[in-house]
Amino acid sequence: MTVIIITVILLFLLAVFLLIQNHRIHKRKMYYRDRIMLESILEKKPGSEETAPVAENHSNPMFTLSEDNHPGTDQYSFEDAPVNKSTQYSDNGVKLLKSKCYAEAIKYLNKSIDLNPSDGSTYYYRGLAKFHLKLYQNAIEDFTESMLKKANNKEAFFQRGIAKLKLGNKQGALQDFYDYIFIEKGNPEAFYQKGLLELEKGNYRTAIEDFSNVIILNPNHESAYFRRGLAKRETGDDTGSCEDMKTAFEKGNLEAYHYLKECSK
Repeated sequence: MTVIIITVILLFLLAVFLLIQNHRIHKRKMYYRDRIMLESILEKKPGSEETAPVAENHSNPMFTLSEDNHPGTDQYSFEDAPVNKSTQYSDNGVKLLKSKCYAEAIKYLNKSIDLNPSDGSTYYYRGLAKFHLKLYQNAIEDFTESMLKKANNKEAFFQRGIAKLKLGNKQGALQDFYDYIFIEKGNPEAFYQKGLLELEKGNYRTAIEDFSNVIILNPNHESAYFRRGLAKRETGDDTGSCEDMKTAFEKGNLEAYHYLKECSK
C-alpha cells in the first residue's frame, strides 16, 4: 500500500515538472518569435516597407478619378469645391467694385477666374474695374472674353462700346452700340451714345430717331432734347429745332440758350 502511494506521488510530481518545463519552453519560443519579428522590422531599410493601398476618397469633391487609378472607366471630375471658392472670390470682388476699390477688386476677380475661367460674368466685372482705372484696352479684352463665355451678356456690348470711345475707336463703338440696342432697347444711354456718333457722322435723321428714343425712355434727359434740336436744325426743321432747344433750356441745358436767341429773331 505504501509503495502505491509513493508511486502516485512521484507520478504527480513528474507531471507537475513536465508542465513547468513545457511552459518554459513555450515561453522561450514566444520570446524568440517576438525578437525575430522585432529584428526584422529594425533591419528593414527606409522606403522598403510595403504600403497598403489607399482607398479612393469619393467623398472629397476635389477628387478626380482617372484611367490611371481606375482602368477601363471614363474620367470623372468633381469641381464643386473650386467653383464655390471661385464664387466667393467673385462676390468679394463685386463688393469691392461697388465700393470703388478697383485695384483690390481686380485681385479677387483674378483669383475667381483662375479657379473658374468659364464664368463670363467675372470677366465683365473685372472689365468694369479696369475701365474705372482707365485701363481701357484691358477692359475691352475682358468685355470681349465675357461675351465669348456668356453669349447673353448684353451689357458687355455697351461697356465695350464706351471703352472704345475712350480710345477714339468711334466706328467700333458705334457697332457695339448698334449690337447692344438690337438686343436691349430699354437703355436710354445706349441710344444717346449712338445718337452722338450718328450726329457726328452727319446721319442726322438716324440721330433724331436715336434721341427721340432717349426721350421716350427718359423724358427728363435734357441733353437728348438739345442734341435732337441740333440734328433737326441740320435737316432744315427750324421749328422743331427751336421747340427742342426751348425744352432743353427749361430742363437745365444752358447750351440751348444760345440757339434760343436765334429762334427769337
